[in-house]
Amino acid sequence: MNIKIHTVISDILGVSGMNIVKAIIAGERDPQNLSTLCDPRIKAPKEEIVKSLQGVWNEECLFFLEQAVENYEFHQKQIKSCEEKIKQQLLKQVAIIKEGDISGLEQVPKK
Repeated sequence: MNIKIHTVISDILGVSGMNIVKAIIAGERDPQNLSTLCDPRIKAPKEEIVKSLQGVWNEECLFFLEQAVENYEFHQKQIKSCEEKIKQQLLKQVAIIKEGDISGLEQVPKK
């Protein structure tokens, strides 16, 4: 689609990048409106962000973008589910070793 947002946002999968991508999928095309979805901590000037969001909005690319985001979100959900299963399995193993005492282990801080 010839948009260059990746040149002004270092993490396109971060909050700002995903907000912009989801707004594009939802139908927003105005670069000014899309630029308002950026976190204020983004260092690029607003004019540069707006310029990076100008593109050619053809239906094939928009469909592909939507499919890619759905695929990414599905895999993120699968990873989270897998991590939870691993955590539960590790807690069971620790409980066996510590004769059932797993106090304090479930309070592990999340990333």
